[in-house]
Amino acid sequence: MIIRVLRALALLALVAPLAAIAVTAALWLPRLPTSIAVQWSANGVSATAPALVLAAGSGIVAAVAAIIGVATVLGARSAPELGNARGPVAGCAAVAGAASALWIACAALSLGDAPMRAADIGGWPLLALALGLVWAAAPALLLTAAGALVRRTAPA
Repeated sequence: MIIRVLRALALLALVAPLAAIAVTAALWLPRLPTSIAVQWSANGVSATAPALVLAAGSGIVAAVAAIIGVATVLGARSAPELGNARGPVAGCAAVAGAASALWIACAALSLGDAPMRAADIGGWPLLALALGLVWAAAPALLLTAAGALVRRTAPA
């Protein structure tokens, strides 16, 4: 039972970045300008992208990563397979998390009532990207725990 819960949580962790993109895009796209900032320099915004294209592109990247990660988790049945799935699943979660972080950081900084409208935004986008990449640890740790439980409960 606990193993199923851990696997379900790993699946949820893989799909969560895509859900975050979908929810924020639905809520924010009507309020966002047509083009949003995607790159900043010391002089302010140095590159923009169409908001819809950035949302769709980030969503597609997160969706592909989630599909590959979910298929990997569902295909892993034994403890060794769960252990072998950690790396690929962590990679998929990192890609999905980074895509989500990219969209959310750029969109949030472009909202009309965003607290950071100044050209000097500091390291917030990089921090968001780093957190998106760290998201990879969630499903990897859950699969590690599930694999350990499978090993411990398997008949000798």
